[in-house]
Amino acid sequence: MNEGLIRSWTKSFTWRVLGILLLLCFSYLFTHDVETASMIALLFHGVRVPLYFIHEQAWERVRHISYLYFFFAMVLLLTSFIFVWKVGA
Repeated sequence: MNEGLIRSWTKSFTWRVLGILLLLCFSYLFTHDVETASMIALLFHGVRVPLYFIHEQAWERVRHISYLYFFFAMVLLLTSFIFVWKVGA
């Protein structure tokens, strides 16, 4: 089903508003500074809105997913988790 551009942008925007509020709360809990927490949340989600839109549009074109693509996605996901875990340690 092709959702259309307006629906995709609306979904992206409303999802990001919820994400902004959540990240703003978490950022404030860690920084105790409204300005820093706001900047973290707005910069992060300013990048995420267009990426989410592109992701949605790409999935509209996917008809079949092979095991090779699934395996690649899982390796990429696990690698990113390991990287974050090692950097944070």
